[in-house]
Amino acid sequence: MPLITIRKIYDSKSVLSILLVAIVIGLLLNSIFIGIERLIYPDDYYDTVIKYSERYNVPHHLVFAVIKVESDFDSRAKSSAGAMGLMQVLPSTYEWLAKINGEIPFTSALYDPDTNIKYGTYYLQYLYSKFGTWEKALVAYNWGEGRLADFIEENGYEEGDYTLIPSKETRNYVKKVLHHFEKYKEIYD
Repeated sequence: MPLITIRKIYDSKSVLSILLVAIVIGLLLNSIFIGIERLIYPDDYYDTVIKYSERYNVPHHLVFAVIKVESDFDSRAKSSAGAMGLMQVLPSTYEWLAKINGEIPFTSALYDPDTNIKYGTYYLQYLYSKFGTWEKALVAYNWGEGRLADFIEENGYEEGDYTLIPSKETRNYVKKVLHHFEKYKEIYD
């Protein structure tokens, strides 16, 4: 193609208009995709999550990921094992942690988002302090700290070893939480 013809194409107002329309459509589609992702990965209870994640030094994206997997943001959720609320805290765990904090536990308070996020986040920090990584904290959160401690004593534990945990439910749980953790960081950072 001769050089003059190429210049005419690029100098054309219609080509510039088409490019401008394509850019605008691209931006609109990007906004739509971001909106859809934020519907799938909500940040409900944002202020509460931030407050307790900062207080207990737990990554807030991890708290959102745990809530997403545990209850899908249903504050009235209750498991067959009796875990309650957004972060599916067991009443016995809540009572133990409340007593450590010098508070009087009321099991029904686990349906209160503030109380549930406070104690779920506090428990994650406790497990992190005990086991040293967020991955192990998640295993213990789902499988139980005693089971994890026994597993580590018998088998050792390297990062990624959650895939060797005998409980399929726990392996799937940790995989989901870690996936959602990455998605929350991607969407909200």
